Amino acid sequence: MKNRQIPLLKLLVGLILTGWASLSMAQEEIPPISEEMKTRWAITDGPDDIYLRVLAPLDEWRFYCLDIPGNRDNLDGIQLNVHSCKEGMWHRDTIFSRERTNSGDLFMPEYGLCVEPSSGEAGATVHLGECSGAEKQKWDFSAANVRPMANTDLCLTISETPGVLTSGGLAYPTQFKSREISLEPCSENISDRQGWYKAKPMIDLEAPILPDGASADWRDWVNP
Repeated sequence: MKNRQIPLLKLLVGLILTGWASLSMAQEEIPPISEEMKTRWAITDGPDDIYLRVLAPLDEWRFYCLDIPGNRDNLDGIQLNVHSCKEGMWHRDTIFSRERTNSGDLFMPEYGLCVEPSSGEAGATVHLGECSGAEKQKWDFSAANVRPMANTDLCLTISETPGVLTSGGLAYPTQFKSREISLEPCSENISDRQGWYKAKPMIDLEAPILPDGASADWRDWVNP
């Protein structure tokens, strides 16, 4: 009986070793994170840097933050939206100056541009423009609302349409989402989509948070 067990034991050991070898080879095929990649995703926030984050999570438990969609080129005039708050990774396209909000400006220090509405009417979109100090670029941040000084009956409002995956959300495991924003009449009935606060980004994360609450593996960013 013992002699019959020895070949079976050898077979099991062989299968285990083969499995470990295959796993090791698969891991070795994943290239290491380059210094360029580490620099690209490094967090460089200063003490004055904040998010403009929605108060209610809506359909994104990581919350939404006011954001520049798409790439970082030709930003003058680009229309803003909200995006899953990007903790644990480069997020300068969602960063505003807290000090400048005290003067009524929504100023993005990464680009030296200010947020302004397309008009003073309900349904207006918001976009970036050269900072001019004009009234159309001034905002009121009282009562957890963001209102244009040119028409304080309007509030910065997130669309009621559920968030959709961004191009990056489709390519990477973070599955980030975005929603449109506009200026709409202020109303307690939609306060969950009109409530905002100035939030400090988290600084103790080394990678983005995934939808399941785990930390992302940067190796997944090498070849999306």
